[in-house]
Amino acid sequence: MLGFLAKNHQYNFTVNGFDASGKAVAMQFEFKNDKPAKLLMQEMVAVTGLSMGQSRTIDEIKAAEGSDQQGLDEMPK
Repeated sequence: MLGFLAKNHQYNFTVNGFDASGKAVAMQFEFKNDKPAKLLMQEMVAVTGLSMGQSRTIDEIKAAEGSDQQGLDEMPK
């Protein structure tokens, strides 16, 4: 009887973005376990600086990539 009371959840994520040539791309992730789903949510916020539902234009992405590249160029070798 307890088996029927267990909750089964499905976690679906869709990430829309652009490839290096500027073409729109989408990736979809599906998890049946909440641990990797929660980890993905945390990592996506840390990597992109965007929370769920937020977006950035292609120009904002290019500007951010440009500033990241400048930081790498200034690093001591």
